Amino acid sequence: MAVSINGNGTVTGLTDLGSSELTVDTNTLHVDSTNNRVGVGTLTPTTALDVSGTVNATAFTGDGSALTGVGNETITLSGDVSGSGTTAITVTVADDSHNHVISNVDGLQTALDAKAAYDTQTSSTGYFDLPSGTTAQRPTGIGSGGVRYNTTTNTPEWYNGITGVWQDFNDMSTSYTVQYLVVAGGGGGGPYGAGGAGAGGFRTGSLSVNKGTGYGVTIGAGGARSTNTTKYNGANSTFSVTATGGGGGGNGASAGSASGNNGGSGGGAHRTYTVGSGTSGQGFNGGQGAAGSGSQSTGGGGGGAGAVGVTQTNVTVGANGGIGKVNAYRTGSNIYYAGGGGGGAFLVTSGTRGLGGTGGGGNGAWNSQNGTNGTANTGGGGGGGGDITNELAGAGGSGIVVIRYAAPSQIGSGGTVTSYTSGGTTYYSHTFTSSGTFTA
Repeated sequence: MAVSINGNGTVTGLTDLGSSELTVDTNTLHVDSTNNRVGVGTLTPTTALDVSGTVNATAFTGDGSALTGVGNETITLSGDVSGSGTTAITVTVADDSHNHVISNVDGLQTALDAKAAYDTQTSSTGYFDLPSGTTAQRPTGIGSGGVRYNTTTNTPEWYNGITGVWQDFNDMSTSYTVQYLVVAGGGGGGPYGAGGAGAGGFRTGSLSVNKGTGYGVTIGAGGARSTNTTKYNGANSTFSVTATGGGGGGNGASAGSASGNNGGSGGGAHRTYTVGSGTSGQGFNGGQGAAGSGSQSTGGGGGGAGAVGVTQTNVTVGANGGIGKVNAYRTGSNIYYAGGGGGGAFLVTSGTRGLGGTGGGGNGAWNSQNGTNGTANTGGGGGGGGDITNELAGAGGSGIVVIRYAAPSQIGSGGTVTSYTSGGTTYYSHTFTSSGTFTA
């Protein structure tokens, strides 16, 4: 049985509502007793309450978590809110795959703009969660004052736009101390039983530097090999202090060129001529060679940072260059620098050649074998030469500057930067193999 109420209020078919359908004014209200549904504006409700049209209500309850079919819709809240009451708008977004926009709320944007986050006061006893990541994940292209938590060092850090580096929060000082190694270029060897060239000067020390300040670094070149009477010293290296270039080896081209040159370490002499002197605190003197039958001759070993060049009285035994010195600033392990060049031999076909000192010194020429160059970026002296056609002398090795400091994270910039841990302390090392600037 169906019950209908028309627009004039006439009720028809009202005998038993137990299992009947109720319809008011065609489709204004319809009760589907079979499926237990109510339709407003529809005779075929598909849900418990199916409304075809606009709903106007003073309140809704429930969290709306089961709402479906909401697309690009506009929800309009209207009315005049006055007095001292509080109006709350709660929006729960469960689907982040769309953009959800709340707009045209009177005064809301103005209020938000006026309440900047950095001016907000709070009595919360909780925490503010910083962005975090490893040292390798540090962001780039940001302005000064950026803040993050470094999970590699387990410390908060901030970006210093002046120095261009991230700094530990615990490090608020404006200066810090660095240790440095400065090695000059080694001298070059000469011809005709020439002495081995002296190593470049070797200097270490410490310096207080100011953050953000640039400090110049100069790397000295090695001295060239000589095929005549000219003797070539290495060039100076500088950082805070100057390391003196190594002395060129004395050669047999003339009596006037037979003595070793002075330098960071002194050049070895041709035969028994005067040896070159090393600079106090940087290197040692060169050694003397020997005279054999006729024009046979050898040169003494070039001085090294750790010892004098060897003197030999037997023309068949080459004079070795002086040993260099060790330093661990670059990698945390000892590395030898500034070895003297080995003495060269002229018209000597038996015996042994003069070897370069440990620390990059070049070997001397001997029995149709060329002398060798000092090793680059060690300041090693070049090996002395023999004949100028097939027993050429060696050139000096270029210098190096290494700057290191103890810190949980990198502070300065410039050079090739590496880090290592020694004795439980983390060090950052800036290695310069060419001239540049260290910015503290």
